[in-house]
Amino acid sequence: MPSLTKQHVKIISTALKNQSSRVKATPTWRKLVDEYGLGEMRGSHIHLTRQDRKAWRELLVAECGFDPTQEGLSGNRTEVASRTPNEKWSTESVWANMVSVTALGGDLVTAEGRCGIVHGVEYRVQSAALQPSDYEALLIVENYEAFLFIHQFQLPELGHVLVLYRGHDATARAVMRLLERVAGIPIIGFTDPDPAGIGILVDNPRFTHALVPGITALASAPTLAERFALQLAARPRLKEQCTERSEDFRHYVDWVLEEGVAISQEWLLGHCVPVQIIPLLP
Repeated sequence: MPSLTKQHVKIISTALKNQSSRVKATPTWRKLVDEYGLGEMRGSHIHLTRQDRKAWRELLVAECGFDPTQEGLSGNRTEVASRTPNEKWSTESVWANMVSVTALGGDLVTAEGRCGIVHGVEYRVQSAALQPSDYEALLIVENYEAFLFIHQFQLPELGHVLVLYRGHDATARAVMRLLERVAGIPIIGFTDPDPAGIGILVDNPRFTHALVPGITALASAPTLAERFALQLAARPRLKEQCTERSEDFRHYVDWVLEEGVAISQEWLLGHCVPVQIIPLLP
């Protein structure tokens, strides 16, 4: 007889918690009744007697190692495996709470200790193990290669900074959860000099500062005209959205939009273009 899956446990537990005398005869329920003989199919429903429900509960306890009708099962695979044999019943992916980090101006500090930084190495850390107050600022980098080679950029003096790759999907959400715990220190955004990069800086209300290239340093730089046009078409009100930002940031935005600038962080690095820090708010 096959073992119960997480889906099986969920629907059986729901029926038991609700003391259901009948459930809809879904393909899953039909298969369960066929395999375990607990319940009776009548038309479009499966009828469960009190004895059936008792037997299902005893089966859940035997399969799970605990009574899922009385307590929930949550946590990552290791935490779940400490309570039940099937680690795949976990409700939480450990990767969803991991962030890619490095540090500038000092060690990487976590709840587990501290370590010296090797340039060009990505450190993967549980976000809960990071305490923003251990640093003078946080730096969020848009592109992965720019993050990986952050120590090679022509940076201003920033102090002891925790650097994070902005990431995508689950990792991006983990970064945002970390930013919600920041208080009293700058959160610096570092993005491409293009409309999309400006949009990232404007959209995130947690950013207090930005790293941007000096305008004079890019006076004769080539630009990706098609990329600029596509990005600006997606954000036609970008300039208007920056009206309440700092004068320095508005000056930067005006230059990017009026000159049609679309350059990557990788280009800045490859051409040793220095970047400077400016406030986003007045």
